Amino acid sequence: WWFPERAADFIEREGIPGQIFNSYSEGGYFTWRLGPKYLDYIDGRAIPFGTELFDRNAMLLGTPPESPAWQEEVRRYNLNAILVPLARYWGLETFPVLRQFCASDIWRPVYLDEVSAVFVRRTPETEGLIHRLQIDCGTVSVPSSLPKASGNKAFNQWANAAAVLHELGRNHEALDATSHALSISPDSAFVHFLRGMLLEDAGGLREAEEQYLLATKLESNAATWSTLAELYERQGQLKAEIDAWQHAVDLSPEPTYTGLARSKLCLALLSQGYADLDGHEPRLALKAFDQLTSNLPPQPPSNDSSLLATVAHGRALAWNALGDLKEAVSFEEETVRLAPDRYDDWLYLANLYEREGRVREAQQARERAAAIRGQ
Repeated sequence: WWFPERAADFIEREGIPGQIFNSYSEGGYFTWRLGPKYLDYIDGRAIPFGTELFDRNAMLLGTPPESPAWQEEVRRYNLNAILVPLARYWGLETFPVLRQFCASDIWRPVYLDEVSAVFVRRTPETEGLIHRLQIDCGTVSVPSSLPKASGNKAFNQWANAAAVLHELGRNHEALDATSHALSISPDSAFVHFLRGMLLEDAGGLREAEEQYLLATKLESNAATWSTLAELYERQGQLKAEIDAWQHAVDLSPEPTYTGLARSKLCLALLSQGYADLDGHEPRLALKAFDQLTSNLPPQPPSNDSSLLATVAHGRALAWNALGDLKEAVSFEEETVRLAPDRYDDWLYLANLYEREGRVREAQQARERAAAIRGQ
């Protein structure tokens, strides 16, 4: 259902000039459907394309149209058109610059439906064709034709249309498309997730939360839990945010995504720990700090030292509140070791030393604090 059948028909029917840039995922279909008249830019064969062109293809799909990278590729292959995927899977996420291309003076949109788009490069030779065929991405019908049935084909049309309309900023139409899709398949996690994003954009935070939660029940994944966590952050629901970030970390499919979710989780847990301290709940604060450090990698990056210092200081505050001066001193010493240039931490350590009767060390800590303030 995600093959660019209608776009290929359009290219052939209107005589869109080659060479045509296409994505890796659609290369095999492009070759089968439009070759040998049109040569594809890339397909799944390692020979003759190779990994270098695969990487460049992915990079270009995420690069704005006026960029030097596109200008270089045009010169290299004399590109006159591009065929890009817009399907909700393996499409839109690989082409996040749809709106930039729609507004470009260099590349003009001449075709768009719910799974693909065609752009033609503006040249003296293509000016007449563009004048005759160009479309407005803000008003073109999506889906390109109203589904006549109510089965899987119609569902895919409405679900993809909703995703494309959302990407184009046509959110009212996108919300209507999700209603059509859910009337056919009410258990689509993707459509509920997308509907949640549309409702959140419109300010309906409670309704958005309901859609996200329903999506997690239908298909639990890191993307939905991350979005839900960010919603809870907007609402100030710290405990719910932490729980959502923990789900995102547990479900993250790749290291980069895991790292981002884990970083967000740690910041939320840090906030929770200090909130517990403000609420005179030092044991709960220690529990939050323990959970935070358990989510750090075995060897945290050096730029995490500030975070670790703030955690150590929180632990010092908690143990001090619990009456364990020795533990409080130990953690505050760790704090200044990790972040030696923070005035307030040295001053707090000086006060702890004084309470232990360590007058000389207290004086040294105060001198260090004074030196930092004087810098």
